[in-house]
Amino acid sequence: MTDHIVLIFAYHFPPENAIGGARPFRFSKYLSRLGYTCRVFTAADQTGRDDSNTEFVPDPFVAHPQRGLGWHVERAIRKVFLPRELGTRWSYLAFRAARAYIRAHLGVRVTIFSTFPPLGPHLAAYQLARAEGIPWIADFRDPLPEERIIKGINFQRRVYRWLERVIARRADAVIANTDAAMGRWREKFPNLNGKVQVIWNGFDPEERIQPLPVLSRDCKTLSHVAELYGGRNVTPILESVARLIAAGRLPAGSVRVRLIGAAETGALPKQEFLDRAQAEGWPELVTKQIPQREALQIARSSDGRPRS
Repeated sequence: MTDHIVLIFAYHFPPENAIGGARPFRFSKYLSRLGYTCRVFTAADQTGRDDSNTEFVPDPFVAHPQRGLGWHVERAIRKVFLPRELGTRWSYLAFRAARAYIRAHLGVRVTIFSTFPPLGPHLAAYQLARAEGIPWIADFRDPLPEERIIKGINFQRRVYRWLERVIARRADAVIANTDAAMGRWREKFPNLNGKVQVIWNGFDPEERIQPLPVLSRDCKTLSHVAELYGGRNVTPILESVARLIAAGRLPAGSVRVRLIGAAETGALPKQEFLDRAQAEGWPELVTKQIPQREALQIARSSDGRPRS
């Protein structure tokens, strides 16, 4: 135990195979090497991972679906105020777990680090920072949604803008993942006085991914191995491939498109198109998470891998 603890709220975290867990994991890993004690509070089940400094806080919305009044209240919040946001009730449970940990380690310096998306970690961090007066670093892997409209009324957008103001006012530092995102924060809140900084998304140099040798073959494989969410849309690519095949400019059987991972509504073409394309034999859809080792193998052995 060091004399400086970093409490990390990260809804996603290894061993869960979700891209949202990669950034907080790297922060935890390298901050620990710099001499900090990192205590992680996550909704990711830690079965199979031996790390005494990572605490699993189950999300009741996921663990106990349709059970109790609280589940229905959160469902209403996710539908009306914060579309599809995870971790509303979880944030309170994570806050309580972190507060108990602090009170068991009195006399040490504590800093809070929370990462979005989803919103739950920031809600937990806000509660803890407010209750205990602890410095808080709010990390944004993505910006808060810019456009949210219900029945022609800009209602959801107002909720997100209010939350953005609350975080900007209360957090001691805000981290953006691009210089453009930092610029938007500074434009919206010119009085932040250097509070916003950039830490780009990246990769772990100790887990550098190298391509595998690709055997010479007539069929080229283009793979997307990741969740399709938040405005990501693969439809233009699939429709372009279909047009090229129909025009005879791309021989049938010469290309295969693999989409591996969950996809939100609107990220894929209509079912009629997918049925027709799958009958032609060129797309492959696996709309669920697969083990990370398998996902890496697919990415490394493909002829191409577009960014999401």
